[in-house]
Amino acid sequence: DLDADKNKNVIGQIGFFDADSGFSFANDFTAPDMEEMPQNELLAYEKEITGLYISGHPMEQYMNIAKKIGADNIAEILNSDNEFGTKYKDNSRVKIYGIISKIEKRTTKSNSTMCFVTVEDISASIECIVFSRQYAERVQHLQMGNIILITGRLSLREDKEATVVCETIEPNPKNVMKEDIKPQKKQRKGIFLRLSSRSSSEMTKINTLLDIFEGGFPVYAYYADENKYDKIGYVNLNEPLISELKHIISDENVVVRN
Repeated sequence: DLDADKNKNVIGQIGFFDADSGFSFANDFTAPDMEEMPQNELLAYEKEITGLYISGHPMEQYMNIAKKIGADNIAEILNSDNEFGTKYKDNSRVKIYGIISKIEKRTTKSNSTMCFVTVEDISASIECIVFSRQYAERVQHLQMGNIILITGRLSLREDKEATVVCETIEPNPKNVMKEDIKPQKKQRKGIFLRLSSRSSSEMTKINTLLDIFEGGFPVYAYYADENKYDKIGYVNLNEPLISELKHIISDENVVVRN
């Protein structure tokens, strides 16, 4: 595949990085004791860069709340397909609790605004139709990345995907069970590089590697002259990349927290 070809090309052409950098530090370099970035921020970065949630899902921490408020599982709704014996049929009332992953606004003949909102829980996603009145009343909640609770009527048609016609829209009912939301503090994951400064000669080689191994794992640079860390990119974490980074700035100046 494309990533494999890129990695092979780097390994085969690694010689252009062979010149000694002359850059080292007397003391071993250890990554700072940094707290993990907020989970919602980390997941937002992953979604933006890869189109997927990699290290988790925004709704995981609300699963107990979903159970307590009686939210319907979206995957179960989609798999029901109006079959005999299922509790989900055309015009059934459902409760959708999830994160907004897509919004499509439409202008009606009366020049008002309605929208189609895709809401995603940990199992799947479903499109919800929000008519003009609900949209006008709840527009502040209908933003990308917001977690909302929708009640409405299920629309099941043989020739169309299941949709929900919204009746009510509420913001995230996370205060229902505060004790269920206890995110644990974690050390921040990433590749940590120690450099003398932003203008260090090694930066050109490092940036080339970041472009070649582009992915979803964060890379941070520590600038000794500023005593400051900056996020400088995202990569596909693999051994050839780490090996070459160590070759450029030496082993003690590269730390990986995975």
